[in-house]
Formats: sequence, structure tokens, C-alpha cells
Amino acid sequence: MKIIARDLRSIIKGNPFGILERRKNRSSRRRTKSRGPILDIGCGTGTVALYFAARGESVTAIDFVDEAIRQAKEKAKRQNAVAEFFVKDFFTVGEWNRKFANVIDSGLFHIFTDNTERRERYFQVLEQVLEPGGRLYQLTTIQLMPFTQQEFEGLFPKKGWTLESIREFVAEVTPEAAAEHPGFNWNSWFTVLQWNG
Repeated sequence: MKIIARDLRSIIKGNPFGILERRKNRSSRRRTKSRGPILDIGCGTGTVALYFAARGESVTAIDFVDEAIRQAKEKAKRQNAVAEFFVKDFFTVGEWNRKFANVIDSGLFHIFTDNTERRERYFQVLEQVLEPGGRLYQLTTIQLMPFTQQEFEGLFPKKGWTLESIREFVAEVTPEAAAEHPGFNWNSWFTVLQWNG
């Protein structure tokens, strides 16, 4: 299930993706290079990708579902936003031979949490596409995983990765998602991991 924020600035106080915004603002004040290209994995209809594209970021977004990518491309056209959208299996992105400074996952990781092999492969693929020092920004719905925060943190590899932060919050979702999943608990974790590769 994908969490789709109506307004990413209000998904939590300060916006979890605001971490990226604050890094960019500090960088521009110091005249250092920007945070670099963004890969949105499991992008759905492109809400997060288009949020950053509208702010001038270089964004590539993938999803396994043809219809989701078709809708994302239509939204981009309506918004005059520039972003690349591809129908692609996440486990094949390492074949691209492209590197990203940031990867955003707003609903993909939790489908691998009960499968050790797929979870390990998930991080191997991320290691192939993230630049050294690059970050994974991950939004995960707690109700879909029967883990405590400590157990959840234990799912992340220790070698080569640094867990920078993890916060719990209640995600704001579209009325359509709320209607489709009545009574669903939208408590989520927003996690930032750095690849030290």
C-alpha cells in the first residue's frame, strides 16, 4: 500500500521530506553543490517525485505498475513538471549504471520486511545506485509490519550504512486512500539512512 500525501509539507510538522529541503537551503546559503539527483522508488502516481521536480530537482521515478506511471506522466504534463518516469522493477535499477544522491521510498520497503532474501537484495540494489554519502529517505507504515521500533531498526544492514534518524508520525493521506482503507492506522516511521560506500 502506498501512502500518498495530500500536501507533503503537512505530512508531519516540519514535513519529513523537509530534511531534504533544509539540506538544500543550507547548501545554497554556503554556495556548495546541490544535493543531487533523486530516485523515487515505487513512485505510484508520482506525488513525491513531482513535489521535488516542482522545486527544480532532477528526479527519476519508477514503479512496477503501468497504470501508475501513465497517471504520473499525465500529472507531470498538467503541472508542467520535468521528471523521468519509468515502468521498472526496483530490483533491476542496478542495471542502469546510474548514480543518485538520494533515494526516496514512500511505501516499498515494508513489502520486503518478512523476506530476508528480498530485504538483503533491496539494500544491495540501493548500494549500486546511491553515490557514496547518498541517503535513503524511507516512509514505512507501521501497521503493515509487526515490529517494535528496535526490531525495525534491526532490519537495516550495519555494514556500510548509518542510521541517521527514525521518527514516528501519523501520515496524512488522500481522501481516496482513507475511504479505500477505513479504520487503517496510518502511524508511520520516517527513516533516514546514509550509504557510506
